[in-house]
Amino acid sequence: MQRLFLRGQNHRRHRAVRPLYVFLGAGASERAALLHALIQRGFEPQSAPFTVYASERDLTDEAEAVARMEAGGQTNFVRLSDDSGPPPAPPDSGTLLFLADGRANPVDQLEALRGWMDAHGRELARIFTVVDCALLEANPGAAPWYDACIHFSDVVLLGKRADVSKKWVREYEKRLHREALPCHIAYLKTGGTVDFPAELLFPEPRRISQFFDPDESDPALEGIEIEGDPDDEDVDGTDPQSDPYLARTEQGYRVKRLVDITRFLPS
Repeated sequence: MQRLFLRGQNHRRHRAVRPLYVFLGAGASERAALLHALIQRGFEPQSAPFTVYASERDLTDEAEAVARMEAGGQTNFVRLSDDSGPPPAPPDSGTLLFLADGRANPVDQLEALRGWMDAHGRELARIFTVVDCALLEANPGAAPWYDACIHFSDVVLLGKRADVSKKWVREYEKRLHREALPCHIAYLKTGGTVDFPAELLFPEPRRISQFFDPDESDPALEGIEIEGDPDDEDVDGTDPQSDPYLARTEQGYRVKRLVDITRFLPS
């Protein structure tokens, strides 16, 4: 399957669809602070109101940032629990922000999210991953978990760097660049801010995984320029079995199994 790149007038037309933004990362990694900063200084005014879907645990971990969003009056929260089942239907207007459970398997969550968003007429705008550099420096075994998140991400933000060796941050950043990842790689700053937030929010796919790519036969995509490797035309990237992290064995297990991130998080 070829990757869709949207150009010119088609690009502006396509961004009008009801957007869904996803934020991956471990618990207590300042993702809520990032959401608050993007709502304040990144999204356009017409993007409001905002609905945040998040686990109760993640909201509790970042209660201060959540309180600031609530005080702003533009943001509603849908609090999810382990036994709450599928997320409730979203509102008809506004922007959805999905804060993936920072203590659960991100791949399982993304696979379930695809069906939910299709059922409710929402289109994925971008997936962000926030890397907790302090956690990763102290626990190298968490790297494969983050690699899985990055595989699905359009934007990777390096956060919690204050107490981390500058050499370690440089080496990790170099590693990401050596892999020639298509995603944006940037720093998450104090208070959850980022440079050029509008560029990071712009809904152009820059991820490795094609699982969330739109159906090329969709009439709404008529006239949109498609670029990619012609040799991949027969590969359906939206089929979970074609994605190394989503693929399952005949017994139903993931081909690539992820470490349990809670091993590295405070209880």
